[in-house]
Amino acid sequence: MINKKVYNYLAVTNTFIEWVEYSLFLYLGPVISKLFFPVYSTESGLLMTYGLFATAYLARPIASLYFGYLSDRIGRKPPMIIAMVLMGLATLFIGMLPTYQEIGFMSPILLLICRVLQSVAVSGEFQSSTIFLMEHETKNKAFAGSLIIASASGGMFIGGLIASTLSETPYIDVYWRIPFLCTGIIGMILSILRTKIQETPIFIALEQQ
Repeated sequence: MINKKVYNYLAVTNTFIEWVEYSLFLYLGPVISKLFFPVYSTESGLLMTYGLFATAYLARPIASLYFGYLSDRIGRKPPMIIAMVLMGLATLFIGMLPTYQEIGFMSPILLLICRVLQSVAVSGEFQSSTIFLMEHETKNKAFAGSLIIASASGGMFIGGLIASTLSETPYIDVYWRIPFLCTGIIGMILSILRTKIQETPIFIALEQQ
C-alpha cells in the first residue's frame, strides 16, 4: 500500500491533470474549430466548438448523482479510479481523433462524445477526491479539501501556459495533439497508482456497522 503521506499528492495530482486538459480545450478552441468545423466561418466554427464544450456540461449533474451513489455504496476509492480512467481514455482519444477533412461530420460527433466522458469523469473526480482527502485527514479537514480547489486552479494555469506556448509555433495544427496525448497517458499511469491507495477509515467504519 502507498504510504499515507502521499494520499494528498495522488489526489491533487489527478485533479490537476484533469483541469490542465479542460483549459487546453478552451485555449486551443480556435485551432480545434478550424479542424473540426471547417465548413463554418471562423466565428461560427468557434461558437460551435465552445457550444460543444458547454453541451458536455449537461452530463455533470447526472454523473454527480451516480458517482455520489457509488461513493456511498462501494467506497470512496472505486469512483476515483473509474473517474481517472475515463478522463485518461477520453483525453487520449481527443489527441488521436481524425479531423473533419478525414471522416466528415463524424469527427465533431466523436469529439462531443469524448467531451461528455470527460465531464462525467470530472463530476466523479472532484467530489470523490475531496471526500477522500477530508476523510483521511484528522486535524485540518478544511485545508485538505481546499487542496482540490487549488490543484484545479493550478491545472488551468498550466494548461493556459502550454496553449500559449503552442500558439507561437507554425505547426500548431499538428502540435495541438501532443498535450492531449501526454495528459491522457499520464492520467492512465495515475489510474494504476490509485489502485494501491487505501480506503478511508471513515467509510471502513461505516461499512463494518
